[in-house]
Amino acid sequence: MVNNFYAGHNFQWMDKFMKATQEKQNLKQITAHCIAEAIHHQYIYKKHKILKLSHKLLSLFEIDRRYLKPYLQAFQQAGLLKYNIKNGKAPVITLLLIPTNTTIKN
Repeated sequence: MVNNFYAGHNFQWMDKFMKATQEKQNLKQITAHCIAEAIHHQYIYKKHKILKLSHKLLSLFEIDRRYLKPYLQAFQQAGLLKYNIKNGKAPVITLLLIPTNTTIKN
């Protein structure tokens, strides 16, 4: 996993994801951080606002896909992203808040 991992995560951006889950008592902060890292990791490589969280990517960050939905709901309520989950498909994420110091190539 070390070779596939981008270590330059934007912690100010991810802190907004962490704050989105602080009000929810049943959500674990470490899982929220891992999901934010996975989203940022995909964004760094794809450079698009719309990205997918594949099962392979989720397993690299040790995220169980069965527990993903409540975190994505919290992130959506905080205005950080929009998500669409269909049965048997990877979740499609649309970022509403782009990490700073990064650009999108068209």
